Amino acid sequence: MRWGPWLARPLIGAILTLLVGCSAAPEPGPSLPTFPASDAASASAAAATVADSGVVPDDCARILPVDQLVAVFGLPLNSVMVRTTVGVPAPSVGRVERMDCAYTGTAPGPDSGRRILAINAAAYTSQAAAHAQWMLNTASEDGVHREQPVGSAAGVLVERPGETLLAVQYGSGTVTLVLPDRPLPAASTPAAMLVDLARRVLPTMAGAARAPAPSSPPPAPVRAIG
Repeated sequence: MRWGPWLARPLIGAILTLLVGCSAAPEPGPSLPTFPASDAASASAAAATVADSGVVPDDCARILPVDQLVAVFGLPLNSVMVRTTVGVPAPSVGRVERMDCAYTGTAPGPDSGRRILAINAAAYTSQAAAHAQWMLNTASEDGVHREQPVGSAAGVLVERPGETLLAVQYGSGTVTLVLPDRPLPAASTPAAMLVDLARRVLPTMAGAARAPAPSSPPPAPVRAIG
């Protein structure tokens, strides 16, 4: 069968139109929002250059971030706030830094306005000074004492009505965590919770761990008073 010119010309034209349409560039869609590269770079640089003045972080949000505390306790997001208090040096005992952190519940409910955790972090002129003050402080705490190391750091757990305390010596630094009595996640205990939290705090004071802690025994257990 032969096609005449009257059929071949329209067919060729249609093929050419189709080919041209397929090869044309697609129309541009809506543009995505962009942000100045300088702003992003400066923010990253600022985060990377945060430097503390000493061994203890200058902000409790870096000693124990609120999101970590919320995750460990199984609390809702944005339900805890932290207040940082900068302490003064105590040359008589060799203390050069002190930071007090108060974590408080903010969401409506039983934790609203209630202290959830308290942390005291301090650094001393030497490991010996830190050890001497740690021994003195833990011996003065009322309650039942027992040895509770945290990794290679020496620790003493103090249990008493209303709260549990864990005092840790970490090289030339000390950390004390106080956990008021409160509902805890299933299968957890105050001691296990405090050890977990201490393991998160100690790495932020890496400058304190330049030598192993002395191997002196912890204070002798005592009974709670009153």
